[in-house]
Amino acid sequence: MDLLLRITEFIGIIAFAMSGAVVGIQKKLDLFGVCVLGITTALGGGLLRDMILGTTPPLMFTDFHFALLAFCTSIGVFLYFIFRKQTDTSVERLTNIINIPDAFGLAAFTVIGCGFAVEAGYGYNPFFIIFIGTTTGVGGGVFRDVFVARIPYILKKHVYAMASIVGAVVFYIIYHIGMDSIIAMVAGAITVLVIRLSALANEWNLPKIHF
Repeated sequence: MDLLLRITEFIGIIAFAMSGAVVGIQKKLDLFGVCVLGITTALGGGLLRDMILGTTPPLMFTDFHFALLAFCTSIGVFLYFIFRKQTDTSVERLTNIINIPDAFGLAAFTVIGCGFAVEAGYGYNPFFIIFIGTTTGVGGGVFRDVFVARIPYILKKHVYAMASIVGAVVFYIIYHIGMDSIIAMVAGAITVLVIRLSALANEWNLPKIHF
């Protein structure tokens, strides 16, 4: 199971790094900017989690594999667009394609964040577990959007943060009734995945006021 979680985490890092890199290309950033945005999107949620939990230095600095994977992914996306000379339409198409692995990444990072909160001794605190899980899942995307001066994606599109919150709630409920934390993580991840993919397929959005 540890190996499965590690693989899922790597998939999430790749997806989030691709997401950040694509946004950087859309905003016409240079290679450095694209890499910064890719790494920030992939690792920002974990950085916030570790800062809140008091893990010093944060894991992204002690396990270089995460940053290296995000960096290489960002470079790969940049080179792809250079050699293929893709248009804005193809950027939009790539964004749609990576929504699928991005959903897996969101699911993985949400429950991994919940697991970290439990390991830190906060298994009794539902608010803290849900907060840490959601922050780990969506934090990198918020950093990405703030860096490029746009309203964070999670505040306006496709039931993104809500999927993470509900998954964290499911994690807490399953864990609180006495089930193993691994079972709680699997149940929470499946919940996030189902909600996120359903929202993408059916274009679900939370209500908003239109003037």
